[in-house]
Amino acid sequence: MRRLTMSGSLDDRKETNRTLSHHILPSAATMVGICPTLIGLVKLTEVNGLVRQADECLGLITVLFVASALASYFSIRDRLGRDHSQWLEKMADLLFIVGLVALGCVAILFAFEWI
Repeated sequence: MRRLTMSGSLDDRKETNRTLSHHILPSAATMVGICPTLIGLVKLTEVNGLVRQADECLGLITVLFVASALASYFSIRDRLGRDHSQWLEKMADLLFIVGLVALGCVAILFAFEWI
């Protein structure tokens, strides 16, 4: 039995939520490619061998984006059931948002030469 809401049916909202993984996967994969590029740029800006923590932070952020991409992929390919797939999708979303926030923080800290 389908329940109707102001914004449409309950089934339509669930289907819309299920497509979130299809958006997270390519975005997270792109960020996995951007982070090593940023690490290389940080290495190029090192002056007189001064080691900066930005490259290490970016390495950890890359791990977040890889985990997000994997969770999103497994959410799409999941055959264990809707609850498991939704949990994976929520984890992918959470990891992606944490990665974006962390990347923004590192960028600000690097711009002010605090790391």
